[in-house]
Amino acid sequence: MGIAKRKFNAWFRRFQKQYYLPLKYIATLMPSDFKDGYFVNVFQKVYPDKWETVVYEYDKYYKMDQELIRLGKKQRYSFPSPHTFILRTAKHILLNKQNSNFENACDDFLLKEKLNKAIANPIRTKQPKIDKDILRQCIEPSFAKQFEKEYFLTQDVTRKAEIINELSIYHCETTKSLLYKINNREYCHALQNKACMILQSMGENPILRKKVKGKNKYKNLYPDKKLLSKSPATLIEEFNYNTLQKYKEFDVFLSHSYANDKEVLAFVKKLNAYGIVVYIDWISDRNGLQRNQFSQATLDVLHERMKQSKVLICFYTKEAISSSWIPWEISNFLLLNKKVFIYNPYELELLKDYCNYPKIENQGTNWAISIDSIQNDLKEWFKK
Repeated sequence: MGIAKRKFNAWFRRFQKQYYLPLKYIATLMPSDFKDGYFVNVFQKVYPDKWETVVYEYDKYYKMDQELIRLGKKQRYSFPSPHTFILRTAKHILLNKQNSNFENACDDFLLKEKLNKAIANPIRTKQPKIDKDILRQCIEPSFAKQFEKEYFLTQDVTRKAEIINELSIYHCETTKSLLYKINNREYCHALQNKACMILQSMGENPILRKKVKGKNKYKNLYPDKKLLSKSPATLIEEFNYNTLQKYKEFDVFLSHSYANDKEVLAFVKKLNAYGIVVYIDWISDRNGLQRNQFSQATLDVLHERMKQSKVLICFYTKEAISSSWIPWEISNFLLLNKKVFIYNPYELELLKDYCNYPKIENQGTNWAISIDSIQNDLKEWFKK
């Protein structure tokens, strides 16, 4: 038995112990003629958080086993299915209940009433996961899978760190999956620590692997900080030779005033929930576009991002009207023969220069745009 398997077995025993008391409580609610399926069903209703944790761990270790099999290795973890885990953990509890002359202090009617009350008031055992980085978009971009593929194709530690930085902007399954793989399998300690810290900021609970002993040419390497600290000039150069920048695509280029940052973030969250990827310069290019490093390269980077975006949405506010950036961004976007839309959250009177653009409106859970007096669903319009 290898080290990883022994560590998993020790963790699995500790994980099971967390369920002993809840399972004992469920056993007190069971009638004398209960079935296994009924026991598991009641546990799922009374302890929904505990059940979700088992399902999560099962899915995680099942994927890890499948990945090992894909690589030609043996299955290592064999985490039981949630139904089997509950029955296996409660085996002795149920055996004692069935073999003993257990007599409830209450009759069948009171027992059923107690059970219904427990189901009606499920016991919550964990806090909801909160992403500590409020700037992170909760959506999976179209280029996430390609970035993940690029990570495993390169041996350059700095390039790997750059991919981690780029994907950490998005809270999605591909990002979490890649970070967990790095945390579990990466030889470079610096990358491993970086992945673990990002997962923690996402509200996950990764277990940082101990440093591997022995000689390995990658374990003590560190990313080049000078190459990771970008400027608009270095960022525009990457469009010529760095394939990562060429993979990027955005649904919306958001033209706005930074003075409305809180309102903009709330708007972006709504668009993300609707399945729309948004480009915002101080979020999507936060490592490269620094406001204190303005130059011609800054304009060139924004122009390239406009090429990668399908539409431009102007976040129309009083602060936006006085901005000199928004007219420049709109005019350059129109030169690319792309659509410009206006989002007017405060229903302000539009200036003459903004009256001819189609409006975007929030209709309950949907977003609609009006083009030639015809209402179109925003997401469906992108597919055209």
